Amino acid sequence: MSVKSIEFVVPGDAVGCLRITQGQLKLLRIPRAKLWAGQLRVYDRIHKYLAYKEEIQYRCPIKILDNAFCLDIIMYFRNQKHPDPDNVFKAFADALFTNDNRLVGSFRFHIDPTCPRVEVKISLDEGGKT
Repeated sequence: MSVKSIEFVVPGDAVGCLRITQGQLKLLRIPRAKLWAGQLRVYDRIHKYLAYKEEIQYRCPIKILDNAFCLDIIMYFRNQKHPDPDNVFKAFADALFTNDNRLVGSFRFHIDPTCPRVEVKISLDEGGKT
């Protein structure tokens, strides 16, 4: 029996995808105590993003294989100050799929000050089968 779709929730504030340069990645090899203020901000943002990707992978009940999938997410932000929803969608695509060139999907967002979260539905894209 194959799974046609799965749903799961990632609780807490969403984190958008980062554009990380090779130079910024080198910061991760330097002990935090040796970084200056500007480097610390970048270091902390990268760690926050990587931890969020791990949380997404932990919450997803199955290992995603390379196939044609449809990723639909609904974001509930704490307030009007939030990451770009497109970058949040990209963070989920990066965390869940090794090759997202056959990925389609959509996203919506709302404000929920009491319970920020991201609701995720992943389904096999029947139209994308080859």
